[in-house]
Amino acid sequence: MGAGYHGGFGHTSGSGKAFKIGFTKAGVKLYTRDELIKSIDGVTTTSTMIADLLRNKKVGLNVIGDRLFSYAFNLGPDTLAFYSNGQIYVRSSSLSIIDDLVHEGKHAYDDKVLNKNRNFIKSRHGELRAYSAEREFQLATGRKPTYKDLNEMYKHIKKNYK
Repeated sequence: MGAGYHGGFGHTSGSGKAFKIGFTKAGVKLYTRDELIKSIDGVTTTSTMIADLLRNKKVGLNVIGDRLFSYAFNLGPDTLAFYSNGQIYVRSSSLSIIDDLVHEGKHAYDDKVLNKNRNFIKSRHGELRAYSAEREFQLATGRKPTYKDLNEMYKHIKKNYK
């Protein structure tokens, strides 16, 4: 089980990838690409924009099993998702796969639509945008957000991102 925090656009690993670290569990539901897109479409304005990018193939979505995910990307077992070069990669066993998609999708949106550079995306401001999109999605779906309040979320971002 992981630390439960998101990485930035290469901030922690230096790889140029946006990534998320959290929890996995064997035997969780496996989602198809289309199911993931459908699950975020129409929930919030941001998640709908992300779904449109994915549906129109302006951003790729890859759902990958644990062994291949760790081996192919040389990432630890706690890394759940990342965004790199127009592609979102999510670990199929992530307990927060839908939230991971929204978080990394916001990075993709900032990159592809707003033309923000990697320095912006990996910055505190870029992570604030991604965490805020994730939190908004969690609240809109009636679920408990990852961070109990905005102050806790800000503290996490300040501690982990430059």
